Amino acid sequence: RFSLGLDGMGPQGVLEIEEGRRLFHDWTWKDGTRGAVEWTLEETDDDIRVTLRDRGPWDPGAPRDFYLLYWASTLLSLKQMSERGITPREYQNEQE
Repeated sequence: RFSLGLDGMGPQGVLEIEEGRRLFHDWTWKDGTRGAVEWTLEETDDDIRVTLRDRGPWDPGAPRDFYLLYWASTLLSLKQMSERGITPREYQNEQE
């Protein structure tokens, strides 16, 4: 079990893991909708490709773009942290 401290939303536990390759965990949205998210890592000649799949289910009343933008923003933030060599906490402090 784990938490990212996202005010009632986020992951609570790991569902499956393949060390160094894949992480599959649950995800709770603010409205209480519970789904699952899968992260996969693939090494290429130049870097590592990160793929994220939100496996749902999703709140039928929420626009689909909401989820797309949320995860796109998450991936861009991870990219920025990786390129700058900073921790998530350091990144959050810069955003405030």
